[in-house]
Amino acid sequence: MILTLITYHPVPAQSHTGFEQYYCPGSSLAAAPVTRVWYATAGKSYIEARYNYDAEENIGLSAGKQFGGTNAKGWYWTVTPTAGIVTGSCQGFSLGANLGLRYKNWNFSSAAQFTPAKGEGYACSWSELGRPLGNNAYLGAALQQDCRTGSGCTLSPGLTAQLSVAGWTVPLYVFNPFDKRVLLLMGVTREWVLQKSNANQKNAP
Repeated sequence: MILTLITYHPVPAQSHTGFEQYYCPGSSLAAAPVTRVWYATAGKSYIEARYNYDAEENIGLSAGKQFGGTNAKGWYWTVTPTAGIVTGSCQGFSLGANLGLRYKNWNFSSAAQFTPAKGEGYACSWSELGRPLGNNAYLGAALQQDCRTGSGCTLSPGLTAQLSVAGWTVPLYVFNPFDKRVLLLMGVTREWVLQKSNANQKNAP
């Protein structure tokens, strides 16, 4: 198993949905692509579905509630606690939290998940700090932590470069770039903001 990116940048109070697909080329740690889809309502309810994320051929479902705000200095923040279930070769429940911070052109996102699953429980986290370069590029640094019952914790620092074209983003991550455990992670992501039709807006109270 490999912890994959959880992109969680603060967004306006509108319904939005996202799709993420990741793959580790040449790695025996992740033989199958990892898929994650999520949906958040304008009322801040949140739900996500994962496949091959918690373990290969596993399905994970989580739901939660978003909280967020701004201050006079230009900070924007969001926090989303979640709870869900995992089924497949790894079975149990999961508790997690997503955090997003934005200040001027800087974005920080972090996600943590704890799964006391039957067989092999684990805890994992992902943190990322970066900023866009122009309208279509992004550079940043990431850190992932993976803790397994009976085998301790592993820290993997990394660098990322991302390119956005026509609404789609293609991220590339290089973890452990300065030692023999170098690992590549690449993928494709997309986020859609769902707006009400004009007719619905006219009829809204």
